[in-house]
Amino acid sequence: MNFGISQSSNSLSAILSFVGLMAICLLLSCSCEKSPPTEPPPEPAEPPPQAELTLELVDVGMSEAWLRFGVSKVELPQAFTISRDGGEVFTDSLYTADTLLYDSSLAFNSTYTYRAYRIVDGIKTDSTSLQASTLGATSHNFQWELIEIPSPYGSGVLRDVAIINENDIWAVGKIFADSAQTWLP
Repeated sequence: MNFGISQSSNSLSAILSFVGLMAICLLLSCSCEKSPPTEPPPEPAEPPPQAELTLELVDVGMSEAWLRFGVSKVELPQAFTISRDGGEVFTDSLYTADTLLYDSSLAFNSTYTYRAYRIVDGIKTDSTSLQASTLGATSHNFQWELIEIPSPYGSGVLRDVAIINENDIWAVGKIFADSAQTWLP
């Protein structure tokens, strides 16, 4: 009964054949060089366009200034800061292309330099500047007169006067009259 010996030698031979075949496959896969990619490497991305900042003086009074600040070629929201003569006066984020800013507590007849900065990763970048001069106290030669408004039905009072120019003056107040009486010129 050589059956058992022949079967175990067949098994051993099958195992050795399998191990040999695996070793050859392993050697072939390790010795092959990889071919270069068939696609060309991607081109470097273009740098983002330079941000454009605008800072303009909309209006100025004796002690206040209105400024319009805007950005373009940037992704919103955009953090920004505005400085006046080196000290920060506004720090915020811009959610639209521009915004109107109001700076008060300025001195009469003074010149200020404003500078706007974008803030990227906590660092001030890109800037634009502007000079604004406040107005003096007055340069108009108005003469005030006190005029009584006589009325047979009572008295009158003017509470406020707005002077646009020497020919355009508005007054607000009350003149009392008896509504039962006819109008007197």
